[in-house]
Amino acid sequence: MNAICVNYPPELLYTLLFGSDPRSKHFQEMIRAYNTVLSFASMDAQIDEQVTGTKDINNDENYNDCEDQQHNSKTK
Repeated sequence: MNAICVNYPPELLYTLLFGSDPRSKHFQEMIRAYNTVLSFASMDAQIDEQVTGTKDINNDENYNDCEDQQHNSKTK
């Protein structure tokens, strides 16, 4: 992953962080909540298949197989 080097925040972000208007005050009070919500939006994981033992497992296919089996057992 390549990070972008920014010397100064964009004007809107700077205003929200350091401003004194009602919108900025609201942002400053809620910044932890916004950070929590957005932290999961950009989460990325690398799974070590040797550790998890899931090298040959495709979870989507397994889920679909289970759905097919449940559907077939209901239609019999």
